[in-house]
Amino acid sequence: SVLGHMAHVQDKHVSEIAHSGFGLAFIVYPEALAQLPWAAFLSFLFFFMLLTLGLDSQFATLETLVTILLDQFPKFLRSKRFYLTAAVCLTSYILGLVCLTQAGIYWLSLIDHFCAGLVLIISALLEIIGLCWIYGVNRFI
Repeated sequence: SVLGHMAHVQDKHVSEIAHSGFGLAFIVYPEALAQLPWAAFLSFLFFFMLLTLGLDSQFATLETLVTILLDQFPKFLRSKRFYLTAAVCLTSYILGLVCLTQAGIYWLSLIDHFCAGLVLIISALLEIIGLCWIYGVNRFI
């Protein structure tokens, strides 16, 4: 309904207003929130939600990588957990700098297109198959 209202106000077709992806979160939702009462407060809550969602995703990814490395090399890395965490954070920071260049939106679109979707479904399916095959379905349930 928000997209339909925006299309009517701008005298455009709904398909021309916004496509799924980044434009939906950073163009359409703020425009819709601006038309509601208490717009500044609701906009603050919306962007605060996006911030906490991003931080939560980063914490989950960081803990996953650190746990994988600690489980793989327990004797060597267990006493160096702080340095390992700092190294993973620094590596993630350096790898993320490419998204801050002038071509950052294209890199982000490439990462979003090729690292999400079907790849995640296939990797999750392979994890389930591996868990059931190696660990055993009867012991898992």
